Amino acid sequence: MFAGVCSGLAAYLHIDVTIVRISPNELEELAICGNRQLGGKDWDQCLIDMVLDDFQKKHHLDLRARPDAAQVLQDLQLTCEAAKRQLSQRLKTSLRVQALGIDHTLELTREQFEEATAHLLHSTKLTTEMALEDAKLSWDRVPRVVLIGGSTLMPMVRQLIKNMTGNPSR
Repeated sequence: MFAGVCSGLAAYLHIDVTIVRISPNELEELAICGNRQLGGKDWDQCLIDMVLDDFQKKHHLDLRARPDAAQVLQDLQLTCEAAKRQLSQRLKTSLRVQALGIDHTLELTREQFEEATAHLLHSTKLTTEMALEDAKLSWDRVPRVVLIGGSTLMPMVRQLIKNMTGNPSR
């Protein structure tokens, strides 16, 4: 038996947790729980908001309200996706935005990112607990947890699952 916390392909838009029983001749799905309101995009959006808030605080300009900043916001989306991946491997990163003749950089630590996204991690925990409840199991009956893709690469998600299950995930 194992639990799979999936954050792959469509997980940019949502997260799924599946509990399955595997026997030599059968794969039985015991529960699947998804949160269509939670995915990698939400972690990205937290980073975007942090950069835009910092930009506004330091330069007194709200890029969200400026039609001429649409391309900047689109570029920032890609920058924040990359920063999220970097913070899974490093303890800090820099997020840079160039707008309206201003070159702005926000230095960000993994700890700051984790604090800003703690509410998303809590939602991940609730989704995972719901799947286990739907399967009518406790973690001591789930010997293996497999994390798949995207958000599951973040150390805070891996640690959450380890804390919940008592097992290191794969």
